[in-house]
Amino acid sequence: MVNARTIISLVAFAVGATAQSTNVVCPDDFAWASNSLGQNPCLVSSYLQSACGSTVTVNLIPAGTHYTGPQSLGQATVCNCNTVVYSLTSACGACQGRAVWNWTDWSVNCTPEGTSIARFPRQIPDGTEAPEWAFLDVTTNPGETWDPVQARLAAVLPPSSSSVPIPQNTNTNLPPIQTSPLNPPAAEQQSTTNAGAIAGGVVGGLVFLVTVGLAVFWFVLRKKRTSETGVPSNFVIDENIRPNPIPVAASPPPMSQRTGTSPYSPSPYYGDESFDVRDAHRAPSVIQTTLTTRRSQESFNVSQFGSPQPRGYTGAAEV
Repeated sequence: MVNARTIISLVAFAVGATAQSTNVVCPDDFAWASNSLGQNPCLVSSYLQSACGSTVTVNLIPAGTHYTGPQSLGQATVCNCNTVVYSLTSACGACQGRAVWNWTDWSVNCTPEGTSIARFPRQIPDGTEAPEWAFLDVTTNPGETWDPVQARLAAVLPPSSSSVPIPQNTNTNLPPIQTSPLNPPAAEQQSTTNAGAIAGGVVGGLVFLVTVGLAVFWFVLRKKRTSETGVPSNFVIDENIRPNPIPVAASPPPMSQRTGTSPYSPSPYYGDESFDVRDAHRAPSVIQTTLTTRRSQESFNVSQFGSPQPRGYTGAAEV
């Protein structure tokens, strides 16, 4: 009885004389796995495996099974002993809900010199394109198993065109040939550099303007404080201004100048003891006028009280 692995192998690598085709239809949520021509990974895998001369068709497989690599050394070719075909065939099984085999088991019958990692060793056949995600290095994944999450992230990159020849080199130590989003084209790098330079210039200009503004503000504030604490610029000393006189009362006139008796006997006033006589010469007219005024107030006229009469006999009869 033929075992299931043999049946799967025969289905996966069926040889025919017709044009490339497949009966697998992937659901819409696997549309990212198709190439720019709208070909699903099952059809693209059929094209690439047929590049070695024999027509290979990758069709539907039963539930509970998975695709396998070459089952013998005679089936192993450079067209199926590479990670590109392994990734495409794994995606074909995943879109059907089937399990995915690891790369180690897939390539068990491949020779080291006939094995290629992250590249397809032949020219991409006409009529198809290999999507970029198929060129990921699956040997770096846990268990060396195809990862649909990584593949979907890489699906946004442009596909590998059939017009670009790939050298036939079976050296497995060569680094993978792929375009990474972390390494943008030179035009994008130049655009990023220019944008960075412009942003740096704008920031530098703003810093300079802020510095100048702070310097001007400090200068104006310092000048204002100086003007508030210093002598006003319009300060003028007027020599014609005289101090207000300090009133000094004159002494009473001498007795020789008095006539008669006066009911007014002013007390002598000698002025403020704090008065500095040195200030007298500064306003002599004021002091003189004041003294004269006080003397005129203290003088009295004899006629105001009548002429003094000597006391004696008045001619009246004495009793």
